[in-house]
Amino acid sequence: MTGFELFQKRLNQHYRFYKRLKTVTVDWTVWVYIIIPFFIVGASVYIDLWNEVPTWPKLLTINHLLMFFVLYIFTSQYYSFLYPADVLYLWQKRRLIQTLSKMSIVYMALVQLLKMSLFLAILSPLVIKYLGLSLQAFFELSVLVYLLLIIMVILKRKAKVGLSKWKFRFTFFTLISITYMMLYINLWLNFWIVLGFVSSVMVSLFIIMISKCKNLEREISLDVDQRNKVSQLVLMQAAHIGAPDWMTQSNSLSSSRPWIYRKSQKIYPGYTPENAYQELIIKTFLRRRNWMFMYLQFTFVGVGLLILFPSWYKVLIYFILIFIIVQLARSYWNQIMSAQFLDLFKWRVVNLSNVSQKMFKLFLLPSFLILSLILGYTLFSFMGIIVMIVVGLALTRITANLLSQKVIIELER
Repeated sequence: MTGFELFQKRLNQHYRFYKRLKTVTVDWTVWVYIIIPFFIVGASVYIDLWNEVPTWPKLLTINHLLMFFVLYIFTSQYYSFLYPADVLYLWQKRRLIQTLSKMSIVYMALVQLLKMSLFLAILSPLVIKYLGLSLQAFFELSVLVYLLLIIMVILKRKAKVGLSKWKFRFTFFTLISITYMMLYINLWLNFWIVLGFVSSVMVSLFIIMISKCKNLEREISLDVDQRNKVSQLVLMQAAHIGAPDWMTQSNSLSSSRPWIYRKSQKIYPGYTPENAYQELIIKTFLRRRNWMFMYLQFTFVGVGLLILFPSWYKVLIYFILIFIIVQLARSYWNQIMSAQFLDLFKWRVVNLSNVSQKMFKLFLLPSFLILSLILGYTLFSFMGIIVMIVVGLALTRITANLLSQKVIIELER
C-alpha cells in the first residue's frame, strides 16, 4: 500500500465518522425548525448588510476585524489521519508516514481554503460597505490571513506534540500576539514584503513537518482527542433529544460537587410525594451545570438575536426559541422520569399531572418572560413591555398545560 492509498482510505474513514455523527443528531425536525429557517433569515440579513440597512456594524473598526481574524485562525485545526494501530504498523515505515503527513497538510490547506472563502464571503459586506476597504485591500488581507492560518495551525500542532502544558500555553499566546502583529503591520508596510516573509516561513514549516516523524504516539493521541471532543460537543448539544447521560457529565471531582443546596436543604416544608418530586426536579436541574448552561445559552443567545435582527424577523426567531425551550423542558422531564433512582423506592400514589404542570411553568417562565420583554421592547418600546408580559405569562400557562398532558400520556403508555 502506498502512502497516497493509505491517505485515501483514512479520508474515507474520516468522512464516515462525521456522517454517522450527522445521522445521530440531525433529523427532519432539525432541518425544518432550525437549519432551513436559519438559512432563510441569514440570507435576508446578508442582503440587508449589502444594502447597509442595519446600523450596528457602524460600531466596528479595523481592529475588531483583525481580532476576529485572529480568533478564526486559532480555532482552526487539522488531522494527521493517524490511528492507534499505526504505532505497530507504521513505526518502521517512515516513507508512508511522510507521505501521509504531506497529504494531510495539503488536504488541510484545501479544506481551509474552502472554509475561508465562505467565511470571507460572509464578512465581505461588513468589510467593504461598513469598514470601507477596497476590493484589492480586502483580497491582500485575505491572502495574508490564509497563509498565516496555515502556518499557525501547523505551529500549534507542533507545540502540542512537543511541549508540556504550560510551555504550550505560553507558546500559544505568543503565536496569537505574533499573528495580530503581522496583520497589523500589513496595514502599514508593503503587502509584497509581508507576503514574501510569510510565504518563506510557510515553505520552511512544510519541509520540516514532512521530514520529521517524531512523537508518533502523541500525534495519534491528538487526533483521538479531537475526534472525541467533536463527538462530545455534538452529542452534548443534542443531549435533550436522547444522547447518553455520560456524554454530558464531567469526570472532574471538583465539578461534580453541587454548587447549590450542598447540604440538601429542604425547599418545601412538608413531606409529600409531590413535594419530593418537585424538589428532585429543581435540585437536579440546578446541580447539573450542563442542563442549566444549555438553558441559559438558548435564552441569552435568543436575547442577542432578538436585539440584532430586523423587526419582521424577531417574531419568527421568538417562536423558534419558544419551541426549542419547550423541547428542552420536555426532554429534561423525560430524563428525570426515566432515572433508575426513582425505581429504588416505593413511592406513595402521586399526582404527576400537578407536579408536571408546576415544574413546566417554573422551567418555562423565566425564559419566556425574558424573551417576551425583549421582543416587546424592541418592537413597541415601553408599551410593548406591558403587552408582552401578559403574552409571556399566558403563553407559559398554555404551553405548560399542553406539555403536561402530553408527557403524562407518554408515561401512561
